[in-house]
Amino acid sequence: MLRLLTLCISLLLCSSAIAQEWGQWGGPMRDFSLPANTVINPWGESGLESIWSSELGDGSSTIVTDGKMLYTIYRTYDGTTIGQEEIVAAIDAATGETKWQYKYAAEVPADRGWQGEKGPNGSPLLYNGMVYTLGFNSDLIALVAATGKLAWSYNLINDFNADGIYFGNSCSPVGYGDNVIVMGFGADAGTYAFNAKDGKIAWKSEKMFNSYSSPIITSIHGTKQLVGVGGKYAWGLSPETGKTLWKHELKNAERTNAPSPMSLPDNQLLIAGQGVSGALLLKVNKSDDGFST
Repeated sequence: MLRLLTLCISLLLCSSAIAQEWGQWGGPMRDFSLPANTVINPWGESGLESIWSSELGDGSSTIVTDGKMLYTIYRTYDGTTIGQEEIVAAIDAATGETKWQYKYAAEVPADRGWQGEKGPNGSPLLYNGMVYTLGFNSDLIALVAATGKLAWSYNLINDFNADGIYFGNSCSPVGYGDNVIVMGFGADAGTYAFNAKDGKIAWKSEKMFNSYSSPIITSIHGTKQLVGVGGKYAWGLSPETGKTLWKHELKNAERTNAPSPMSLPDNQLLIAGQGVSGALLLKVNKSDDGFST
């Protein structure tokens, strides 16, 4: 998929309508919503005027922003050949000028991916002055947002014996407290939390069969939970410790579960995905024995 940055993005970001940052997959609340009092200026009958565009490369990542700079990740592409490196880029929202790029080798075996699509799939996380990305081959990269300087990195496959999932890791990192959290498919854990500054492991969850989904953080019965959809279970973890709070078996589940779960009122969760064979509404209960679904 050849991607273009156009003024449609730039105008929305530079207008007073959206003053807050859109720093992660799904925006401030990770659910693609905006505050109720947010008003986007009318576009008019002629639509938006194009001021600039910038050809990037291949991939399925989205764009995150602090309102001034755009951050994304893509794979090199010359119009014919899909390249073997991934690029994290910072682009001025007003002018389209690339401020910095960080490139690293990301060779994808020919028998992985689908119809030539080799990712990257997940979106960056802009968090406390840093940019975090997770590439097709599970390269977790932490960069200084202002300069693109590398702070720390891991390759989850090499460093944690993680499984190289067929369509490429698609998890968009999420920040919580001092940590950055990713679903990793490791030999000893399903989800990992890393200290956002130095990359040291903060916690590991129990081993789970993960999927292409990205987790969310929500409050259930007044308790903050990291909620995700794996290959066999939907689950809730403590974002502070990684402890499993509850699991719900997904019937007819496949590894191709991809959508993020959605938090709904009354401690309910909407789960959807190819492997779930449709949509599933879960109600999470709480008792003296803990949580159940």
